[in-house]
Amino acid sequence: MLLNKKGAFTLAEVLITLGIIGVVAVLTVPNIISNYQKKVYVAQLQKGYAQLQQVFDLAMAEDEVEYLADTELMQSINGNMIQDDDEQSVFISKLGQYIKIQKVCSRNYFSDGCHDITYKGLNGDRISNRGYDLQIFTKGGAIYYLRHSFDKNGWFYSEDECNSTKENGGTLCSLHGFITIDVNGKKGPNIYGRDLFDFLVDKKGQLYAYGSISVEGKHDYWLDFIHINHSCTEGYGAGCTGRIMDSGWVMDY
Repeated sequence: MLLNKKGAFTLAEVLITLGIIGVVAVLTVPNIISNYQKKVYVAQLQKGYAQLQQVFDLAMAEDEVEYLADTELMQSINGNMIQDDDEQSVFISKLGQYIKIQKVCSRNYFSDGCHDITYKGLNGDRISNRGYDLQIFTKGGAIYYLRHSFDKNGWFYSEDECNSTKENGGTLCSLHGFITIDVNGKKGPNIYGRDLFDFLVDKKGQLYAYGSISVEGKHDYWLDFIHINHSCTEGYGAGCTGRIMDSGWVMDY
C-alpha cells in the first residue's frame, strides 16, 4: 500500500507558487506590452514616412522635374500658407491622386472633428492642437499636418552656406516644408515621440527626420538653426523622429 501512495502539493505550496507567478506577471507583462506597442508605433511611422516619400517621388517623376517646387502639386499653392479655398481644392485634388484621403481640415477650422486632438510632449506638457496646419486625414488611419512653410518656393541656403553645413556634418541645405505625422490618427496616446513625429522636406522632395544625426553630435540639417537644441528625451520630444531612424527604426527610449 505504501508503494501506491502518490505525492501532491499542499494548498499552501500551490498558493505560494501562484503568488510568485502573479508577482512575475505584474513585473514583466507591462514591459512586454510597452515594447510591443513601441514596435507598432514604429511600424506605423515607417508606413507614413514611406507613403509621403512616395508622394513626392511620384509627383516629381510624373512631371519630370528636378525640384519639388516645380511639380503641379506644389505649383497649386501660391503663398506661404494654404489659406485660399480654391488653392486648397486644387492641392487636395492633386494630392488625392497619390494617397487615399478621408477628410481635410483647413487651417483654423475647429468644427466637424477638425483640430480637436489634444497633444502632449514626452515631458507631459500640453502641445498645440496644430490648428495652424492643414490637416489631412488618410483612409489608412494616419493624419498628416502640413505646416506654414510648405509653399512652392521654399527656403534655400546659398552654395557657400550649404558647403559649410556639410563640412560640419549637416546634410539639409534647403527647406521646402514641415510635416507632422500622427501615425494612428485620433487614437491615443497622442504624444510626441510615441505616435506623433516631425519631418522636414527639402527642395528635391526628400524627407528628413526632425532631430536626426548624421555624425556624432551633429544635427542632420542646418546646424545654426535654433532647433539644434531640440532632443528626444529632453523637452517635449521633437527630436525623437531622428532618434528612431538613427537607431535603425527602433524606439529605444
